[in-house]
Amino acid sequence: MSVWPLFFTLQILSIAGVRAHRSWRKDTKDSGPAAFHSEDNYDWTSWFNVDHPGGRGDYEQLDAIRFYYRTRVCEHPRAIEARTTEWVPARETGEKVHADPSVGFWCLNEEQNPDRNCSNYAVRFLCPIDISVSTQGTWGPWSDWSQCPALCGQMGVQLRSRNCQSRSALCTGPKVEGKECQGPECPKKECHLQCARGRVNAECDACMCEEHILLGSVRGAGGLTAVGAAILHSAKLLTITDHNGHFRIPGICPDGNTTLTVSLQGHAALSVVVPFSTEHTSVLSVQLKRTEKLHMLSSPENKARREGQTASFCCKVAGTPPPDSYQWFHNNTLLENHSESTLVMKDLHLEQAGEYYCRASGPSGFLKTKPVTLKVLGLSTLKLKSIEFAKM
Repeated sequence: MSVWPLFFTLQILSIAGVRAHRSWRKDTKDSGPAAFHSEDNYDWTSWFNVDHPGGRGDYEQLDAIRFYYRTRVCEHPRAIEARTTEWVPARETGEKVHADPSVGFWCLNEEQNPDRNCSNYAVRFLCPIDISVSTQGTWGPWSDWSQCPALCGQMGVQLRSRNCQSRSALCTGPKVEGKECQGPECPKKECHLQCARGRVNAECDACMCEEHILLGSVRGAGGLTAVGAAILHSAKLLTITDHNGHFRIPGICPDGNTTLTVSLQGHAALSVVVPFSTEHTSVLSVQLKRTEKLHMLSSPENKARREGQTASFCCKVAGTPPPDSYQWFHNNTLLENHSESTLVMKDLHLEQAGEYYCRASGPSGFLKTKPVTLKVLGLSTLKLKSIEFAKM
């Protein structure tokens, strides 16, 4: 596909143009010379050549030109002009051609003289200056807002869209718009929390005392000021410490039952209870410890037991914070219902022999012991050894 800067002198006007050019609607070689009177508010576009002669002929259709050059042809061209790629006006080629400003230009091989096919043509269009220069399209109306997708008690986004109605110009601006929306109210849940002081909050997870203020101070490892430490209650963030490591929480009940969690990067999280007080102001001081990786204090050892006896393995792991769960494995299979640091097995059976190891895990990571072996001697084996010993 190529666009040639120079082509022919044929000018074909639409019916809305000069009536003398109605013959160019059919574009026969017998048509008389074209006479075009230009107007100041119209101008020609650049040349377009989107098709090459082959098959049935040469087609320079307006729809195809708009597909490749959408913003360069106006909505309603007034006239069309065609020339060959060798600078020959269409009416001087001796070929039968067709043109319509609203459709384009075409030449059919079957309509030409014997042993002759259509030439390669390019076209241009006459457009109003204010439209041909502008690339601003026209938007259609907005659609209705979509339904709010938010669940109860949550926020969501509603959408609406519009389409560009111009075929020859791009529309600027958003095609889709959104706005925040509030989901429906959640059904009220029954709250069974009872408060010795104050009242139950809206979430039904804490007691609130509006007249009370809790003042606190947090220090990190080495007594350094803990800046940006998070103060949480029931996994919800209440506040963070300021540049002095201080915090202030109004409304917390000093009933001796409210537990806060203090968290700081590089330190072990610490749970503290708001002490009981009858004053309007309470003071809480917190000292955090630096996180310490888990390390083994004692590991299980190899053991041998008789069938029916009891065997136990011990696994002690320390760290800051300490591990919060233990798991025991037998021949790489997790033993259910065994989550303590000590594994006790009573009334041993032969199938319980094999390898055992412990895995401790917590907020600071996990640690696994080396496998140890448990041998379970059957009663028949013991009797056989007793007989052999007696014969000696």
